[in-house]
Amino acid sequence: MHKALKIPKKYLQQLLTHLSKQGLITAVKGKYGGFKLSRSADSILVLDIVNSTEEVSDQHTCIFGLGVCALSQPCPLHESWTSAQEKIYSVLSETKLSDLIS
Repeated sequence: MHKALKIPKKYLQQLLTHLSKQGLITAVKGKYGGFKLSRSADSILVLDIVNSTEEVSDQHTCIFGLGVCALSQPCPLHESWTSAQEKIYSVLSETKLSDLIS
């Protein structure tokens, strides 16, 4: 499967482990085994999937890696970066896995 997805096998194994630990997928053993969703695609948010491997927060961080910009002297990109982060978080938290399945 990793060849079809064009990603390293080890990376795919890590992704599947993270998704399993978060309760998004379960392993199916046997000759025709693999993985299946643990719950309906309608109840899984894209945010859940992304958060299983790296945390996406609604807390704003500085684009320059400074943690949080000082409100008294925000960095030059503060407003634009905050707006972009809010949009990304909104899309991830409002999009269900079922929305991506045709």
